[in-house]
Amino acid sequence: MMLEKSFDEIQNTITDLGFEEAYKLLGEVVASLEEGGLTLQGSVDLYKKGMVLTKHCNDLLNKVQIDIANIKDQFDAS
Repeated sequence: MMLEKSFDEIQNTITDLGFEEAYKLLGEVVASLEEGGLTLQGSVDLYKKGMVLTKHCNDLLNKVQIDIANIKDQFDAS
């Protein structure tokens, strides 16, 4: 599982994920943090993974928002 790898091991591969997969992993991160039972360092590492996943999801959503605005502008212009 990707979340079991170290932050350094997955940092670059997260950006290759599609939105749905990244969002699912983010949900797993949140569930693990809420469940507790992690070491302090484990919690920090998981939090960092969650932050990278959150940024990636936001970046993908922003890109789609721009694409939709461009499509709308094209249809409004015709």
